[in-house]
Amino acid sequence: MPEGWEDDPHLAKENPLRHVATSLSHSYSFGASVKKLASLSGLPIETAQRFVDTMERAYPQMIAWQNAVRREGESGWVTNQWGRKMPCDPDRTYTMAPALIGQSSTSEMLTDTFLNLYERAPEVLKWVCFTIHDAFLVQVPEDKVDYY
Repeated sequence: MPEGWEDDPHLAKENPLRHVATSLSHSYSFGASVKKLASLSGLPIETAQRFVDTMERAYPQMIAWQNAVRREGESGWVTNQWGRKMPCDPDRTYTMAPALIGQSSTSEMLTDTFLNLYERAPEVLKWVCFTIHDAFLVQVPEDKVDYY
């Protein structure tokens, strides 16, 4: 690993374990099998299995939620907490149902944030440049940095 990677964001991106961690965490979230996790991360299948076992022990509520969403997706539809009903291919429900709920919920939360800003501090909206996946970039005037 590059020396000093813990404190340097540029070097942190060069950390060879970053790819492994990203492959495991993102793929696991969408229901990748142990074999797929091993393939994507480059780890032995035994290590990928240990990762899955550890995640299941550490996050039983998440596993229960994923399974409930997958069962709902078997009907051909899933509905997020905001009431948005989305079509879900019953043949792909294992990965598609949690992904639809997760991605739509992120979008809903971002929209709620903009609405809250409009109600509480509409002047701040002019500082918003654009959204980036699950966040938004703002350019705050220097004299307003301590605004809140």
